[in-house]
Amino acid sequence: HKKLKYLLDHLDINFFEIQEEEFFYQIKGMLSFENGEYRKAMTNFKMGLDYASKRKSVYAEAIFYIRLAETSIYLKDIEEIHRFYNKAKDLVDKYHFGYWTSYLKLLHVQINLMDWIMPQNENRFMLKQFSTLDWLKLQFI
Repeated sequence: HKKLKYLLDHLDINFFEIQEEEFFYQIKGMLSFENGEYRKAMTNFKMGLDYASKRKSVYAEAIFYIRLAETSIYLKDIEEIHRFYNKAKDLVDKYHFGYWTSYLKLLHVQINLMDWIMPQNENRFMLKQFSTLDWLKLQFI
């Protein structure tokens, strides 16, 4: 993500001028997420979702809902996790986005584990959060 940040900071690209606002906010959100700035990531992903919705880019909307669900996991907001996951799943299923169908299956496992492990009193147990990439790696061990 260091190369991506460098490019974003040093390239003279006006994403708003070329009408790629959703891409800009997706990159900013991903960088924030990787830096552990989950609230900032959430804000960027929501901004990107707004632009994707205005442009009627269903594919981008699905990706933003997935990113919002993942970010909600790290914020431990169970209701938001399910809300964003369900919206992503509806779009992915309706439009048959193959890659994202598999991705959502892994995310679903992660969410189910979180629901099962996370108690009402969060101080009793700690759930190690895994990125979806970690889950993919586990599938091939």
